[in-house]
Amino acid sequence: MQNKKQDETIFKKLIKLFIPIFLELLLISLLSSVDTLMLSNYNKLCVNAVGTAQSTISLLTSLIIICSNGVAIIVGQFLGAKKDKEAKDVLAQGVIFNLLLGILLFLIFFFLCDYLLKLVNTSDTFFGYAKTYIRIYAIALPFQAITQVVGADFRAHEKPIYLTIISIISNFINVGLNYLLIYGIWIFPELGIKGAAISTVVSLIFKTISIVILEIIIIKDKVFTFKVDKNILGSILKIGGPSALENISYTLFSFVLLAALNLLTDVEIGSRVFINMVLGYTLIFSSSLGNSNSILVAYYVGAHEYEKAKKLTLRVCLVGLGIMVSLISLLNIFGRPLFTLITNDKTYVDIIVKILPLLFILEIGRCTNIVVISAQKSAGDVIFPLVLGLLSMSIIMAGGSWLFSKTFELGLVGIILAQSLDEFVRGIVSFIRWLSNGWMKHSLIKE
Repeated sequence: MQNKKQDETIFKKLIKLFIPIFLELLLISLLSSVDTLMLSNYNKLCVNAVGTAQSTISLLTSLIIICSNGVAIIVGQFLGAKKDKEAKDVLAQGVIFNLLLGILLFLIFFFLCDYLLKLVNTSDTFFGYAKTYIRIYAIALPFQAITQVVGADFRAHEKPIYLTIISIISNFINVGLNYLLIYGIWIFPELGIKGAAISTVVSLIFKTISIVILEIIIIKDKVFTFKVDKNILGSILKIGGPSALENISYTLFSFVLLAALNLLTDVEIGSRVFINMVLGYTLIFSSSLGNSNSILVAYYVGAHEYEKAKKLTLRVCLVGLGIMVSLISLLNIFGRPLFTLITNDKTYVDIIVKILPLLFILEIGRCTNIVVISAQKSAGDVIFPLVLGLLSMSIIMAGGSWLFSKTFELGLVGIILAQSLDEFVRGIVSFIRWLSNGWMKHSLIKE
């Protein structure tokens, strides 16, 4: 009876974390879709350009995850171990590192964007649009780096609701400015893709300033410091480094995939943009469950309550899989009318409908990955996901995308198949690892 009551309490905590995170991600996806549709109505080439630009940007921006992951895990474990003072010392060190990294990324993307776009075989038809978007967006990277770390600290303190409120306001600013600057409404000039980039930069700067102010008022942590604590920074890099390397590896191999994609037709490239736009909504459930679960896992591992962490993760994973199967089933049933609403071009819709059955493999694997691997990382088990990711992504995702799309001449279907198999294999292996309890010996807080 007592165990049942404990399970109910844990699950209530999870739901309390899940709802604001879900709402934040849902709103971001909704407004991102509005962005895509606005640009699509303005100029379809702009959609391809932004898709390529964002994929190119993500190549290096994964580096800022080093600190955000490290801060979230270390703060969570310290709080679980009732070491509140140590938890407060972590944030400022993460902000120092990420701010410097954000400035470096700005310089790279501003001055080397031509080289990076050529590296992924960007089509000449929208090369200029993609370059314009990247050079303007790069201004926001130092601010985005700070936001990632401070946001991680809010989640570790189980206060994601404040992030949700700020994201809602920030994203409405983005959409409102998009409408004014893309089309040139009222007194504003018609800037097209430049307007979309400027809107994103303004909204991200607003988000950073707001979240830093709330961090100081609510959490009462010191956000900025000029004093470097080598021990704390070392711990952040030790935990966050492998996680970031995994994300960087994913982005690098996605870069290989993107190079294969950009050799396909403009219609196939555009079809993938529309598929990803819709899949962004299924990803919300997996990401929200994974984030919520990882916060509690870090807390329980810090308190050495390993069985609670294990049981919770298994339950969350099963819930997530049930949601994914239901959503992809609906997408397969109503896919044609749904995508016809998004684009009235039958050529796009015919390509997309062929790909929909593959999404069962993709989303089942991805959901398992997100929930279980994020739990492993929160427990301090960061090397195993890195090694698994390097092997699977290099062989199955990167190698498979070229093999299936070019050698077997499957085009976009081959690229989606490679992605799906990569996610599925990593999902199965990660699940087995979680059941084996190998992650339990990696806690930062020793008994």
